[in-house]
Amino acid sequence: MGGMAITTGEEPWLTAHADFGRVHVGGESAGANIAHHAAMRAGAEELGHGVKVNSLVLIHPYFLGGDSSESDEMGMALMRELVRLWPVVCPGTSGCDDDPWINPMADGAPSLAVLGCRRALVCIGGKDAMRGRGKLYCEKLKECGWQGELEIWGADGQGHGFHLLSPTSHEMGNKLDGEEARIADYFDVIAGTSTGGLVTAMLAAPNKKRRPLFAAKDIKAFYMNHAPKIFPQLRGPFGRMMRIFRSMSGPSYDGKHLHEVLREKLGSTRLHQTLTNVVIPTFDIKRLQPTIFSSYEVKKKKNNTMDALLSDICISTTAAPTYLPAHFFRTEDCHGNIKEFNLIDGGVAANNPALIAIGEVSKQIFKKNPDFFPIKPMDYGRFLVISLGTGSPKIEAKYNAEKAKSWGLLDWLLVGGSTPLVDIFTQASADMVDIHIAAVFKVLHSEESYLRIQDDTLQGTLASIDVATRDNLEKLANVGEMLLKKTVSRANLETGQMVPACNDLEMTNGEALKRFAKLLSDEKRIREARSPK
Repeated sequence: MGGMAITTGEEPWLTAHADFGRVHVGGESAGANIAHHAAMRAGAEELGHGVKVNSLVLIHPYFLGGDSSESDEMGMALMRELVRLWPVVCPGTSGCDDDPWINPMADGAPSLAVLGCRRALVCIGGKDAMRGRGKLYCEKLKECGWQGELEIWGADGQGHGFHLLSPTSHEMGNKLDGEEARIADYFDVIAGTSTGGLVTAMLAAPNKKRRPLFAAKDIKAFYMNHAPKIFPQLRGPFGRMMRIFRSMSGPSYDGKHLHEVLREKLGSTRLHQTLTNVVIPTFDIKRLQPTIFSSYEVKKKKNNTMDALLSDICISTTAAPTYLPAHFFRTEDCHGNIKEFNLIDGGVAANNPALIAIGEVSKQIFKKNPDFFPIKPMDYGRFLVISLGTGSPKIEAKYNAEKAKSWGLLDWLLVGGSTPLVDIFTQASADMVDIHIAAVFKVLHSEESYLRIQDDTLQGTLASIDVATRDNLEKLANVGEMLLKKTVSRANLETGQMVPACNDLEMTNGEALKRFAKLLSDEKRIREARSPK
């Protein structure tokens, strides 16, 4: 390193550009052992030419010795193998207990106070057989009089070198980007219709600290707490009859609790204030056309009449016909222009809003938004798209032509506790979008850039829109957990059914999400390096 620091060094680029006063030394396992000894030598000797070791990173350090604070928990068979291996690595050693090359804490070993760096990070796996040695190293470093700053990086339940064996694990993701990482930090746009629109707002709306109002892990608790109050169930022998009667004379539910919760949680937050861009479709029944709320369209013109309250947008996109009442509201811009909205659930137009989201991004590319340079408007191969469905009861095949040929108006609106027209329109909309996107990405040889997660096998109350009992919600959560373990599926372009993807990866939905998470994390770092804030 000293040789590289001088003007006649063998690496002229490093000599010209590197800051040799801020050298970082690190290693994993045996490499961490080597890194420790390199830092010790840097502290004991004058490096010269302005070279200084700034920090040391030890990842699951390979240290042995008989005085481990957790030696009773270590697998004795593994311990014996490690101890027996050391003389092969270092012939002539006096043994693991008192050899400072493998046991820096041994009696007579150089004092750790000599460690030649200002900062040290020690990474320890909760199930690493050598975790006790790593912890003891940290304790001794604190006690010896070393003047640097020490940080311990723990991963509960993880073994030695887990980050190499499972680089996209949950623990690794947290450690890479921090516990405060949120969905809104990684996506250029989040789109959602109906209940998906509500989730979109929760993930992108800011709290008082300008961080997302909800973390993804908080969404389940929100639904568990509030869904039973939004969709109160009529119980008893006449419950179903009363529900049918109520749905014939008006919406099945008044929506009051939903409105109250949304007003409370979202407050005065408007569309332009979301932390990342959002796209939430609705449908205007007065104008008989979709109304798409896109933050892209209002962030540059904050007084736009489309810059509605997020609460109004969410109430509108969740106003499913026959279930919840339509929503009316007005907006006014700084010039006094007033716009009226008469809205219902966007699912009647775009139950799967993925294509609309792609369209919004394409428009930004066409407008030369620097976030997407140098992508071309139709360069879908550069897109990463995750589309999450809410499940469907296709497997039930509960409608058929033999039954439907005799249906009248009332039957199409309500039969067997279901609403055929709503089911058919929303399912058709979602499937057409999925089939279209899947076909486009396949033609562009970019199938791995599009992930659709959907369960077509829901049955009974699991397929219901409004059976929001605690028991049913728990079952739906379990369906979601099991869906993560299923193989990645794609829409069959002929049948529309979700079938296992035919490729070489053979990964589960959970593994695919982890792969996407790593890609998104890498892209975030690239953008931050390109345009630091």
